[in-house]
Amino acid sequence: MAGTARRVTAVWRDGSPYEALVPQPVAAIAVPDGLGQAQARLAELDSEIAARPDARSRVRSLLEVEALPSRTIMELAAGRPVAPGAAVDKAVRRFNRACTDALRAPGLDWEAVLRAHRQLVPGGGELRPGVVWVGPAARPSEALYVPPPAAELPDLVADLASFLAREDVPPLASAAIAFAQLEFVHPFGDGNGRLGRWLVQTLPRRRGLVRTLVPPIGLYLAANVRDFVAASTAYREGDADAWCGYFGRSLIACADAVHRLLSD
Repeated sequence: MAGTARRVTAVWRDGSPYEALVPQPVAAIAVPDGLGQAQARLAELDSEIAARPDARSRVRSLLEVEALPSRTIMELAAGRPVAPGAAVDKAVRRFNRACTDALRAPGLDWEAVLRAHRQLVPGGGELRPGVVWVGPAARPSEALYVPPPAAELPDLVADLASFLAREDVPPLASAAIAFAQLEFVHPFGDGNGRLGRWLVQTLPRRRGLVRTLVPPIGLYLAANVRDFVAASTAYREGDADAWCGYFGRSLIACADAVHRLLSD
């Protein structure tokens, strides 16, 4: 099952107490099967893209937003412009390279995940050594939640790698659970959001569900942040069905948006 296995109480440097959440392992999770409609919609969109050679350039531009840091995507979702520049170009190239390498790799083990993180984040590829927290807060006691302590990370990432190796899980369910668990564990000091979006792009393509594009989901999640937070909270509380249902509906909405863009 998904959810929180236990809570670890600690004290921040200013003396304020907080709780870090340690997730349940997912290697043997019984994966919800409510993503069939979303899988069918993604396959339909993929066929539409394949039938339209003129769609390739638009598809490439859609992926550019997925490559950006999560804080930049939040700025875009809030309607604040993000100026193009060398940093954006480099982020896009890094994301595209990480996706290409993952699709060519013989397997998607933890070494492949670390390699992708190094490509996405300059100086990346190392597990965080200390405390991080999620949400705009000055200290962990005020955060939305605090991911597990650094000492828990080796076991948690090994568990996630075992889940990624499972071949009995439908491709979109694999992406949904991997994304949620990665965000819960938050194994890196930076780039966890980009890595999650990389998983969403690569897992369904590696498994043959789509060939060209998983509808970019990052901007949609940021623009609907309350629903995203509610679904993520449900996952941390043990309701993987609620999370997967939200994930599937979000992808269907994004697929419909891509279809409208291609039809203009």
